[in-house]
Amino acid sequence: MAGTAASLFWIALCAVAAPLIAALVPRRLIPEVVLLLALGVVVGPGVLGLAAVGEGIEVLREFGLGMLFLLAGYEIEPRELAGRGGRRALVTWVVCFALALGLVGVVSLTGTINAETAVAIALVSTSLGTLLPILKDSDQLDTKLGAAVLNHGAFGELCPVIAMALLLSSRGTLASIGVLAIFTLLAVIFTLPSARLRPGSRTHQLVIGSSETTAQITVRLVVLLLVSPWGLAIAFDLDVVLGAFAAGFVLRRALPEGDESLEHKLGGLAFGLLIPIFFITSGMAIDPRAIAANPLVC
Repeated sequence: MAGTAASLFWIALCAVAAPLIAALVPRRLIPEVVLLLALGVVVGPGVLGLAAVGEGIEVLREFGLGMLFLLAGYEIEPRELAGRGGRRALVTWVVCFALALGLVGVVSLTGTINAETAVAIALVSTSLGTLLPILKDSDQLDTKLGAAVLNHGAFGELCPVIAMALLLSSRGTLASIGVLAIFTLLAVIFTLPSARLRPGSRTHQLVIGSSETTAQITVRLVVLLLVSPWGLAIAFDLDVVLGAFAAGFVLRRALPEGDESLEHKLGGLAFGLLIPIFFITSGMAIDPRAIAANPLVC
């Protein structure tokens, strides 16, 4: 099994190679995310066995996942999500989930599917984390298409997490509702101090004044913001995606008009280090031989 240092080398090499290869493809038809996943498959245990996910790399992977969904939550406009586009996206997800339950129920009569509810939830789960870098690279985030993808993707990520908590949790439905309500309440309370970071406030001036020094206080605050709701979600035995999304919403509330300097720094940290590690290690978890042997297994 590859050691941590060797694994980090191959992961770093894949992270550098992916954008270079993507740039060589005419019209950049292959997204970098796809190449990161594919290179992860190649260097992972399922093919060459050059890299493995040990405890240290797993921590970086989890941070990459958290940062990815924090940025996704930050990109979503709360007013847009609560508006017509958001309501349409929610209705779309509910209708799709009902159709998925019906379809899986019919197919289960043949005995080819077990855990029908889990399969139905999987069918209506989106991959907003995968789509976000693609939208960002193609400058589509600020378009109508980008807004629609973010709205549908947000509900496609959050609703399955809530559905799993309510329908698949060992706590029972009523207890799960209580847990989700408490988590939501604590997340809302956590947003209250963000008002102090509004432009013009004394706290805002103090934070901004230290943001260009070695303190890098804004980046450190975002890391604290990420791990707090994230840790809260783990404590309540909820999906960490829920905590990361909550952190992104809190950050958007604190900076409703955005902050170019902070976004630039977070982009370097997230897309330069953490997010590539997440995608590469996700590819490393794929075993091509197992898929080839059972391509239709649910």
